[in-house]
Amino acid sequence: MAAESLNGKGEAMAQMLAGLAAAQTLQATIALMQAEMRRAFAALREEMTRRETVEDLDPWLDAKTAAKYMGVSAGTFDKYRYLTEPKLNGCKLDGKTLYKRSEIDKFVRLYELKSNGRA
Repeated sequence: MAAESLNGKGEAMAQMLAGLAAAQTLQATIALMQAEMRRAFAALREEMTRRETVEDLDPWLDAKTAAKYMGVSAGTFDKYRYLTEPKLNGCKLDGKTLYKRSEIDKFVRLYELKSNGRA
């Protein structure tokens, strides 16, 4: 009977140890997940900062500023907007047309290719 009692206590002790090991494994898993979440949030913050920087490098320009950026007169800029093929397209916002600097750069490259008969 004493042996059965000891055997029962041994099984209970083994179950407690198994439970403790499982709890420790769970805590370790939670710690790993938290570390991974911190890394993911840091990467997300970095990406958001990078995208804001890209936006700063590619601002929206009004027609006057866009013409100045291109180094042309307002009349020549209007020609590019209305008469040439390809046309320089912008986005209308409250009656004002705005142009992305990157789109102006693309237009200039394409216009040059078309003017030289390569596009």
